[in-house]
Amino acid sequence: MSEPKHSKKIFLTAALCNAQLQMPMPVFTQMVIDIATEHANILDIGYTYMISHNAAWVLSRVTAQMERFPRFNETFSMTTWIISLNRFYSERAIRFDDAEGNVIGWVRTTWVAIDITTRRPVNLLTLFPDGVPMPEMDMPLESLPRIPRLEQEDLSREHTFLASDIDCNRHVNTNRYVEQIINQWDLDFYDSHSISLFDITFHAEALFGEKVIVRHHIDGSDAIAQIENADGKILTAAHIIFK
Repeated sequence: MSEPKHSKKIFLTAALCNAQLQMPMPVFTQMVIDIATEHANILDIGYTYMISHNAAWVLSRVTAQMERFPRFNETFSMTTWIISLNRFYSERAIRFDDAEGNVIGWVRTTWVAIDITTRRPVNLLTLFPDGVPMPEMDMPLESLPRIPRLEQEDLSREHTFLASDIDCNRHVNTNRYVEQIINQWDLDFYDSHSISLFDITFHAEALFGEKVIVRHHIDGSDAIAQIENADGKILTAAHIIFK
């Protein structure tokens, strides 16, 4: 194994921006997933290695704390490295820097491995008996407490996941959950509010044709949102702090 960290530069085009000319949360999440995937492949712990062991990486949690999001026509960089590995999960850091090298945000992601036949968790220490490279680098964003269950709601709405929501694992794409949560607020709200903290956990998968309920409650700048299936099981929960 080599390359204990991985960096890339990105130019933010208009097609990657929202109405506020910033990187929207679904694009942000996709770029976080993409750079993690790239680095895993570089380290030979990505798709090819995992599938040879009948396993797959699954994203369990994303915690992002941003001073600001990249803006239209801006070049920024992302750097990622692994910060922990145990039998149950692995954590990865992603740092966002502007073109001058100033840090504009931190992301902490948690990944688990599942057996693609049984869909049950796989022991990572068995998958990687020699460990993985973990450089000694600063990671100021600590793990956050479990997101509390929503006790009251300001808005709930139904959504049915269709063909374009399904990814190569034949379940709902991670970013489709993010989109549904972001869509709980309208354009006027986002014209006057930006996201400072976005913390999302993925508890269970949704499949094609599944109908879900999206709920949220906001108290000042602090919001909790969750997506439930028809049986009331929480599929995804998010904690958002706006500024």
